[in-house]
Amino acid sequence: MTDELTKHRIDLAKQVVIPVAGATVAAFYPIVGIGLTAMQGSFSVLDKWKEDRLNEIKQNVGKKTLVEIINTSDKLRDIWSKIAFNLFQESSVKKRKLYYSYLRQLHAGVNPAFDYHSKIILTINLITFSEIETLIMLQHLYPEIILAAVKKSKQDNPKGEEDKSKNRGVNLSEIMLITPFSKYERLELEGHLVSLGNYGLVSEKQGRYDGTFYGPITSFGKIFIDFIHEGMKSEK
Repeated sequence: MTDELTKHRIDLAKQVVIPVAGATVAAFYPIVGIGLTAMQGSFSVLDKWKEDRLNEIKQNVGKKTLVEIINTSDKLRDIWSKIAFNLFQESSVKKRKLYYSYLRQLHAGVNPAFDYHSKIILTINLITFSEIETLIMLQHLYPEIILAAVKKSKQDNPKGEEDKSKNRGVNLSEIMLITPFSKYERLELEGHLVSLGNYGLVSEKQGRYDGTFYGPITSFGKIFIDFIHEGMKSEK
């Protein structure tokens, strides 16, 4: 029964994943021998570009790791098939490194209960590296931003009520109180924050008088960073 389902999966993939069907289908076929053959780039239908991309995948993830992902479960095979398609379509080496980090973290069992991998893949596809850097800085510096915002509020209104920044998040002006963020152009940083909110990576609340409030990082944002952080380190 498993073999029949696998053959059915392959037939469907051949219709959908053209022109990279050869690489993708063979890569997630759940038989070790065929999986290894796929990773060796021995398909006559693949030109040198596709063979080079397969070699890049091997070098960054490892044949053994890929075969273990392929053979673990239908869930991981489905995730791998989607990532494999993107790896062949993605022209940016830096973006492909995020997918390689994602595959390694999947293999390592990071966040095993998480079940929205299509959202992770879509976010990797859409997000820019400047937005990722802003996200990571916001994760690390959010407590410091809160302290700076509270201090500024007390200075501006010493007799006012206790500041509620910790509950409402922080607005753009408060985020820019911290040195790494103060180096941004205001409109550029605002664009990053709006995008991060749209991706569901950062909490976003509409304020009545003080603009939009951002932060903290959402649960999805933390999981996203867990999956792609190795790919960011390789760029430093």
